[in-house]
Amino acid sequence: MQDLAYDLQLRLFGSGGGGEVELIAFEGDSQQVARFASLDQHDVRRAAAGDSMAPPLVGRLTRITAADVTPIAIPGMPEPGTDPQVSGRVAPAEIQTPVFNGVYFAAKETFLGSAICSREIGFNIVDGIHPTSRDMARMHDSTMVSLAAETLKQRPDFTGMIYVPLCYAPLIHRQEREVYTGWLNALPKERRSNLAVAVYDTPRDPSFSALSQIKAFLDGYFKVVDLRTFDPDFSVERLAPGAVQSVTLILPDASQLTRIAAIRRFAERMDKFRQKRIWPSVTNVRNAVEFETCLARRIPFVSGRAISTGLAAPVGVETVPAGDLPVDDRYFRDVAPKRAVA
Repeated sequence: MQDLAYDLQLRLFGSGGGGEVELIAFEGDSQQVARFASLDQHDVRRAAAGDSMAPPLVGRLTRITAADVTPIAIPGMPEPGTDPQVSGRVAPAEIQTPVFNGVYFAAKETFLGSAICSREIGFNIVDGIHPTSRDMARMHDSTMVSLAAETLKQRPDFTGMIYVPLCYAPLIHRQEREVYTGWLNALPKERRSNLAVAVYDTPRDPSFSALSQIKAFLDGYFKVVDLRTFDPDFSVERLAPGAVQSVTLILPDASQLTRIAAIRRFAERMDKFRQKRIWPSVTNVRNAVEFETCLARRIPFVSGRAISTGLAAPVGVETVPAGDLPVDDRYFRDVAPKRAVA
């Protein structure tokens, strides 16, 4: 790439140095690369300047000129030049800021709990943003478990569920599960009824044996096991009845029409979910149109920016009219108490 920058520099400005060619390279998974490729010039300049984007880019950004190659810091990602496999860890939970996104039971207009993430790390399963490498996933997951344990410790009267993200790939290996056991033992056993696990990066057709091992392992720590998938044609029909409690579709980072089509395709499989006694759910719901599509298709559980902003405190079991969504910290501080009194 630097050779290309040098060649363009020479062709456009000659050897006199009257201008400078600057290339911006992005590395990430296929979805993140496709998203970066679709950015307009304004957003590319923002990314190159290290500005925050919503949702944040997940990957590696580099500025390339004929003279040098310079990593660009992406907010929420490790500092450029820091290899997570070398550093061996993320910042410990005590210096992380937990952020919570409500999970809404649409049929009853009631929140049932919150998904947890870290403001500093920048990943968020509700927005469909999660680690893309095994090493980063392990570090991310250990921090999320620590944050969940600390949250429950600080809130002995909390009702509802805390959804803790864990990666599918490490959980299918016995040695990896032993490592995860060391982290999961930090979760209070007496609070198992308040804990759900969101297993992200689940393949479209997980094998029966792998899923059985994962479920048996996680059942000791979590009351609810939820599988997260980007595929609206997830093979729920191949799961054993009651194999997990729920399967959540993560809407793609794509056009509005594509996202609506994904909701509809997923909802077309509702009978299969009923037959398997597994709840369907949709996350990364960003606006009223997508939320209304979920309601019209009778999707029971919904989460995303159309439901709540990132909250400073977890929302438990709390009735909130659909017309009040999305909610934020101010709502639970000012509006919800007044509704309760009324």
